[in-house]
Amino acid sequence: MQIYVDADACPVIRQVEETARKYKIKVTLLCDTSHMIQSDYSQVKVISQGTDAVDFALVNLCRSGDIVVTQDYGVAAMALGKGALGIHHSGRWYTNETMDTLLMERHIAKEARRASSRNHLKGPKKRTAEQNTQFQESLERLIRKALEDQPEDKKQFLPTQESVRAVLETLDTHYGTTKEPFYHHQPWQLLVAIMLSAQSTDKQVDEAIPALFDSYHTAADMAAAPIQEIEGYICSMGLYKTKARNIQICCRQIVEQYNGQVPDSMEDLLKLAGVGRKTATLYLADAHGIPGVTVDTHVFRISKRLGWASGKNPQEVELELQKVLPEDYWNRINFQLIYHGRTICTARKAHCEKCPLETWCAKNISSQKSLS
Repeated sequence: MQIYVDADACPVIRQVEETARKYKIKVTLLCDTSHMIQSDYSQVKVISQGTDAVDFALVNLCRSGDIVVTQDYGVAAMALGKGALGIHHSGRWYTNETMDTLLMERHIAKEARRASSRNHLKGPKKRTAEQNTQFQESLERLIRKALEDQPEDKKQFLPTQESVRAVLETLDTHYGTTKEPFYHHQPWQLLVAIMLSAQSTDKQVDEAIPALFDSYHTAADMAAAPIQEIEGYICSMGLYKTKARNIQICCRQIVEQYNGQVPDSMEDLLKLAGVGRKTATLYLADAHGIPGVTVDTHVFRISKRLGWASGKNPQEVELELQKVLPEDYWNRINFQLIYHGRTICTARKAHCEKCPLETWCAKNISSQKSLS
């Protein structure tokens, strides 16, 4: 299920997005070039052919069970014909039964505006907080109706705060709440160790870095080292040639561009060779205690199986998990789900029969429903 919004001069976009976030529903905002809209949650589609083209695109995109937000009664009628659900900015639902009443109300309102030049000069009335609340409550009821009306095999699993808390407490019990950072004496060494951990086990990193750091005491030493020597220290790890090259360039950047100090912002860390969002987030958490959700292959897989996220890439899943998880769990969820993913919820098979999280897992709940 998705929500499609005719976003041209739409006064309820924020309310739609807030409600959609709660239910983890995707939102698409459609607008023409005269109403350029930006959103950190919704997908924005700009239709260059004008307002009528926006209406056509909205009707074309929506499917049975989707929700359409529009004040155009003609668009709403066509969407209803495709099996979609509709809601007006006022919060009134579009249904086959209420369409005649809504059209009559629109006609009466138009006649009233024409008869009152004073009101016309004042322009459209500003929406009140009460109107926005009424719309949001009405939209939430419509979403719940749409979810209830879905076929059993299509119904969306929505984790509750209670179930998320139960999973987190179980993870704390099984895997602990803290993880010792990699062996290091200086910040640049911690960053290098995290870079080495990609596609490698903690054991491999722990075995390699003491000799590596004993040989190169500063970032400048590492930057000046022959690449073959660096490779020799880390050759037991996957992608060691690429890692050695990135580590050398990264250390050179730290020396030449940051006066030998590892930058402490996400923006600057991402400028370093071999440092992606995952590495930067882990570094900021370990070095500075800055909360951040790190999405690796285990976190990506298990969070989707749990029903916590539905994103198609790590960045989308990261944003979803930041909304689902309390901030004090952001840093530790990574290592907890890594341990869980290596031992129980593996990529090849989810061993649900021995999983302590099965009671609250969307994958397991869906499997039980299909068997019953």
